[in-house]
Amino acid sequence: MNTLFLLLASIIILIALLIIIFHRNPKRNIPKEGIVSPADGIVKRVISVEKGKDKSLFLPKGMLGGIRLLTEEFKGDISVIQIVMTVFDMHHQKAPLSGTIEEIKYSKGKFLNAVDQAEEAMFLNERNSILIKSGEGFYAKIVQVAGIFARRIHCRVKEGQSVDKGEELGFISFGSQVLLVLPSNMNVKISEGERVKAGETIIASN
Repeated sequence: MNTLFLLLASIIILIALLIIIFHRNPKRNIPKEGIVSPADGIVKRVISVEKGKDKSLFLPKGMLGGIRLLTEEFKGDISVIQIVMTVFDMHHQKAPLSGTIEEIKYSKGKFLNAVDQAEEAMFLNERNSILIKSGEGFYAKIVQVAGIFARRIHCRVKEGQSVDKGEELGFISFGSQVLLVLPSNMNVKISEGERVKAGETIIASN
């Protein structure tokens, strides 16, 4: 009986610790300059896409249409930064720059493993897109992507709302991924495999 009790107690404590880890929202040192990361995690891919065709993207057959749909609001060439989160990362998303929320678009989809099947998940999984227009007139798009366990995406901003850099945009339960879409004339300062922090790590500058 004591062994069973200890086992159950250990499981409950572990679950409680994981919940605390998932929901923590530490204060970040927000830099005055640059465009910051919208999420904690590891940069899985930095993708350059030409107008109408792809430069460096390797995807399963038929996925190229997905990236065109993902970036339909952008007229020129773009860069897509894919950030993969594990269950140990902070799961709140932050505004990468100050501006106005121009559009929020929720799309139903699958719940593929957003880490192990990262490339397929970025186009096929359930997601929520937040389009921000900066004060300088260019657009940035943040896409919250659900994962195999993360079946709830919380969006905490509204269309027409002004946001400051580093302000909270939303939350994804458990491990998943976040995409940041920027015009290609932005100077991307991070590399694939690099760990980034939401609201703190400078992703790009203009």
